[in-house]
Amino acid sequence: MDTTKLGLFEAISFVLIVITNKIILNLPKNIIVECGSSAWINVIFISIIAIFFTMIIVKLFKNFEGYDILDISNYFAGNFFKTLIGIGYLVVFILTATIVLRDFSETLKIIYYSNSPLTFIMLFFIIGTILGNKFGLKAIAKANLFIMPVVVFSIFIICISSFKNFEFQRLLPILGNGVDVTFISGFTNIFSYSGLAYLFFIMPYLKNTKQFKKISMICIVISTIYLLLSVLCLTLVFSYIAVTDESNSIYLLTRTLEFGSKELMQYLYFYL
Repeated sequence: MDTTKLGLFEAISFVLIVITNKIILNLPKNIIVECGSSAWINVIFISIIAIFFTMIIVKLFKNFEGYDILDISNYFAGNFFKTLIGIGYLVVFILTATIVLRDFSETLKIIYYSNSPLTFIMLFFIIGTILGNKFGLKAIAKANLFIMPVVVFSIFIICISSFKNFEFQRLLPILGNGVDVTFISGFTNIFSYSGLAYLFFIMPYLKNTKQFKKISMICIVISTIYLLLSVLCLTLVFSYIAVTDESNSIYLLTRTLEFGSKELMQYLYFYL
């Protein structure tokens, strides 16, 4: 039996790494393509729902400290229902991992390794995943704890640094492609927070189960801030129509950044 226990920051990083992966890939672009200039409103809308849903999760687990969703399923409906729920989540996690792996590999191929076969690039990540699982959850959590602050800080710097390219008229029309797209069909964007499903399984691995509420709320708040920042920055910097042709929207933002100016560099070079 795995006796690994996660601390507060390890658990937060473990959940956030899944959601931020989607933000780094094409999640903001997909929302913008669907909703147009109202994408940021759609993000606020689905975020409110996600926060409400997270509060329900916290309430549900309040009376089941130390248990995961499978244990609770078994408690209420028996082993058959537990197996059914387990298979369902297993399928979802495998499909999500497959999609993320392919998207990220295709991005690397386009940006860095245009002459390399896609299968070859994916193989490196598959081998890394296998080795990571061999070392166990604690090793994965420690790696996430190191990587996550760098990722979060990097996205924040990219978004803030693109401020000089903002054109606020690009937020018009306010309701973008329409009320129905923003609030009805756009409701499916709630799956942006699918990484929160890991909260259902993390309780037994916590050193302090009473921190579950804090972990859940911190994860949803940070995820909301970064998703909203990414969507707002992309909308304000580019026409949402132009973004549809890009393979990686956050990478597109980095191409617009300039730290310093040619005039400043020439001045420093002349006098120094």
